Amino acid sequence: MITLLKKTISHQSRKRIKNLLSRYFGHNVIKGKKHNFFKHSGAYMTNCRIIFHGSGNQIVMGGGNRLINCTIEIFGNNNSIYIGDENLFNHITFWIEDENCKIQIGSLNKFTGQLQLSAVEGTSLTIGDNCLFSSGINITTTDSHSILNESGNRINPSRDIQIGDHVWVGTRVLILKGVSIAADTVVGAASLVCRSSIENCVAIAGNPARIVKRNIN
Repeated sequence: MITLLKKTISHQSRKRIKNLLSRYFGHNVIKGKKHNFFKHSGAYMTNCRIIFHGSGNQIVMGGGNRLINCTIEIFGNNNSIYIGDENLFNHITFWIEDENCKIQIGSLNKFTGQLQLSAVEGTSLTIGDNCLFSSGINITTTDSHSILNESGNRINPSRDIQIGDHVWVGTRVLILKGVSIAADTVVGAASLVCRSSIENCVAIAGNPARIVKRNIN
């Protein structure tokens, strides 16, 4: 059918149809795929950019994922992004730098807008299942700069982040390196999460975030 249409529709008409489809259904850009691996099981993607700067990197997505106005950019080699099934990503930036970093996301999560996930310097960022993220959130395994002691040795290495199942994160939250958040946690709006919360079924909030309510779900 497509071959027949190509033969019967003029070049200008095909161009107009392509522009119309891009306007309503979006246009995706993938660059640097030659020495990298990208696989998805029927993901719906619109206005997304996937850019590899390096080789040996891989992105693997399960089924039923929706990505809207998202950017995935990887600088370095042998990094990976693994995504489960039935997730919604709206205006999300995945940012990876250096070697052997990993972002792993489970299934049935909703990322509703303007959120950045960053993994740098061989660290991992892990998110479980059935989580909900509001907008204006930044989750990063790095300080994005070095701090040295008087001897010139670095004292702020990047560290892993782990977020459990069924975690709700409010708007404008900042989650920093080395943090673990237990399952069934609510993170209040505009909180700074710079230390781990290992209790289940709690609400944390503040700067720095601390437990403000227990026995919640």
